[in-house]
This record gives sequence, C-alpha cells and structure tokens, in this order.
Amino acid sequence: MAKYLLDQMFNGLLDELLKEKIECDTATHAIVKTNDSRISIHDDKIMKFLENEGKGFTLITADLGLGKHCFDRGLNCVPINQKQLVPDHIRKL
Repeated sequence: MAKYLLDQMFNGLLDELLKEKIECDTATHAIVKTNDSRISIHDDKIMKFLENEGKGFTLITADLGLGKHCFDRGLNCVPINQKQLVPDHIRKL
C-alpha cells in the first residue's frame, strides 16, 4: 500500500485520511517531527526528504511548481487543486 505525504496546505486533511485508512503523514511532521503547522517546510527540504528517507511516500500538493520539480526529479507526486478531491483521488489510485 502506498504512503502519502501531505504538503502543508493539506495538513488539515490528515485526520480525515487516516479515518479512511489511508496511510499518510504531513511534511511538517515527517521532516521536522512536529505537528506545528506554523512551521513552513521549504520545497527543497520536501524533495530531499522524498529522495532519501521518504522514498516510500507520494507527495500530495496543490503547489504545481513543486509538483513539476518532483516529476522532473522522478519523485512520486500527485498535484491536486482542491482539498475535497484528495480522498477521492487517492481512492482511485
């Protein structure tokens, strides 16, 4: 089963996705080990995480620039424009 990494704009969906039995974590928690969403994680840190210890994750982001950089580096990424589409999109994968 795939694991998903939620970019900061999707932190609020963590509980809903976990209720749906979707294995996921937030970038904030996975990278800096805190749930404090006020801490911003730079795109470069997210990509470095995905390249190293986060290889099993697929990034969920609404940042189309970050999505393009991930694809260019061969990293798993699903760019999504609407928060309400995340659970539906993941179920279809």
